[in-house]
Amino acid sequence: HQDSDTNTAGTTDAAWAWDGLRKRGLANTTQATTATTAANLALIRKAMGKWGLNPTDLAFIVGVSAMYAILADTNLLTVDKMGPNATILNGMIGSVFGVPVVVSEHVREVLNASGVEDAITQTKTYMLCVNRNEWAIGQREAIDVRVDDSIYAESYQRVAVAFQREDLQCIGSAATDENTAIAVNVTP
Repeated sequence: HQDSDTNTAGTTDAAWAWDGLRKRGLANTTQATTATTAANLALIRKAMGKWGLNPTDLAFIVGVSAMYAILADTNLLTVDKMGPNATILNGMIGSVFGVPVVVSEHVREVLNASGVEDAITQTKTYMLCVNRNEWAIGQREAIDVRVDDSIYAESYQRVAVAFQREDLQCIGSAATDENTAIAVNVTP
């Protein structure tokens, strides 16, 4: 795993479940930036080449601090620039350049300048642009819950065990497809 704290937690940590979007972005296309702006989101999208052409196929994924920075971006803030979609009127971003902006509380904001957690520098975050058509969640076994009350019958206790098998995979070629781009060194 790319993060030192997750490595310390071990392979039973939920973060080890699959290689995610950040790992793919770090392996593919990385842009170094220091600010969360609409212009920098456009640079991330540009780095994707042909996988970033159609805005309906894409999504920007940002953290909570990045959302507040985008809300204050003067290119999106006022009615004269954005019309009825201005953030000053509706208090939300919606989309930038036709690409929906997804705010996730799971975007880590304690990373170093290269986009990983190293237990030393914890002052940066990242932003992603993802081609949604290039990712799929496969499910081998749906969630199932089993209950057993025979083990602790004398104390009227039940044991419940839940399990499922699924995976997140990029369906394109890992060697050539630039379907996930990341901006690192972003100050929250």
